[in-house]
Amino acid sequence: MRILHIYSGNLFGGIETTLLTFAAIQSEISDFEQEFALCFPGRLWSELTALNVQVHDLGKTNWRYPHTLISSRSRLEDLLKKSFFDIVICHSPWIIGIFGSIIHKVGLPLVFWAHDFLTGKSWVELTAFRSKPEWVICNSRYTLKSVQEQYPGVRTEVIYCPVRKPPLLDPRAVRKRVRENLKISESAVVLFQASRMEKSKGHSLVLEALSELKDSPEWVALFAGGAQRGHEKTYFDQMVRYSHQLGLGERVQFLGQRSDVSELLLASDVFIQPNLMPETFGISFIEAMYAGLPTVGVAGGGVDEIVTEEAGILISKPQSELLVPVLKELIGSSEKRAVLGQNGKIRADQLSNPIQQLLKTRDFLKVCLS
Repeated sequence: MRILHIYSGNLFGGIETTLLTFAAIQSEISDFEQEFALCFPGRLWSELTALNVQVHDLGKTNWRYPHTLISSRSRLEDLLKKSFFDIVICHSPWIIGIFGSIIHKVGLPLVFWAHDFLTGKSWVELTAFRSKPEWVICNSRYTLKSVQEQYPGVRTEVIYCPVRKPPLLDPRAVRKRVRENLKISESAVVLFQASRMEKSKGHSLVLEALSELKDSPEWVALFAGGAQRGHEKTYFDQMVRYSHQLGLGERVQFLGQRSDVSELLLASDVFIQPNLMPETFGISFIEAMYAGLPTVGVAGGGVDEIVTEEAGILISKPQSELLVPVLKELIGSSEKRAVLGQNGKIRADQLSNPIQQLLKTRDFLKVCLS
């Protein structure tokens, strides 16, 4: 079975991480060959190429410039006619809106992998609805609900995002080295968040909660994630200023874009991401659980399907006053952190074991083709 994944590729987040995970392990699964087609060069392109998988260039595409749409569609049509793909998977409504008609024109089955909650109201989604997929894969039951409303009668399947386990490292050595580099004592309880620099990720809630815990000398907070777009740079600067306004000083570090998140997780004690809006899944939570960290978030969306009371703590609403007692408890109890962290490792593997999820994907697609 030969699969072509199509995506934009100009940013980097959960979808890109999923594609890289599938690419990294495809050789371990028989009868499943994957290639990728992207519209923009960037980190995803570079990392896919480093994995020695085939990446096709569809050309920079922008709805505002019709000539780019014509050119990109022509490139995809040529690719699909010359190659022997069994199925094409589009990873966003934006991609379906641009290329769905070409996929149908060539006569190949179109699968939509839904990574986001569909509202049916945005112009991007309305454009995508012109090219109805034969099947839809959803990254959570939360996403599934919206898909069933927008695509009634289309066959759907929930397949949680595959997440690679962290590399085999000496956790004590990594912890010591990372903390020394960041000038953090071994005894400090490190609270860690790794996410895009967007308001919905709840950085401000963490800062506000920590401002109520300034009398506690035990903790240090790290935020990993760099700005990829202009509004993210503005938000990043706002959060840095807000941290200083709250008097948190050097106890909070904004690390920017990092390629060593797996090591930062090993050097940390608690993972926290209090989303202001529901996430459809939450790869960062899985990564933290693999690293043995207790996870703290807000109930709702796909996070409900990931974090159980045995592996973490979910507050009922995105409010800093609800976050304060949770952080206080975890900062003060190494035993609680250890139990939640150990349970989280098991939970993460149950949900997102990469081989398991790739097999589920292959088997679903085989059934679709039968």
